[in-house]
Amino acid sequence: MVKQKISCEFKDKHSLYMAYMPFIKQGGLFIETEQDLDFNGIVQLEILLLEEKQPKIIRGKVIWKIFPGAQSSFRVGVGVQFEGEEAKKINDLIREHLARFADSGVGNFYSGS
Repeated sequence: MVKQKISCEFKDKHSLYMAYMPFIKQGGLFIETEQDLDFNGIVQLEILLLEEKQPKIIRGKVIWKIFPGAQSSFRVGVGVQFEGEEAKKINDLIREHLARFADSGVGNFYSGS
């Protein structure tokens, strides 16, 4: 059951690249937020990717949290693992958006499955 919703927008490939977590099974994103989201909680992500007009909606699970005031250089937010039938489709779409960015020499970890 989805308890909470998160909206996020990625206006450029660099911000999407920095948030994308290809090492998470089925893919995932790090979302900067100070929302109090439950660890292992199910959330509904509303993701607006680059120049797309309509956001993509996907269910996800909060797999880690960085709390406000944490003594680290990391931004406050949550890591969300994609879940459900749409997970592969969203993950593949993000990989497609980032393929040229990775080919530019910034990184190449988007080529694997």
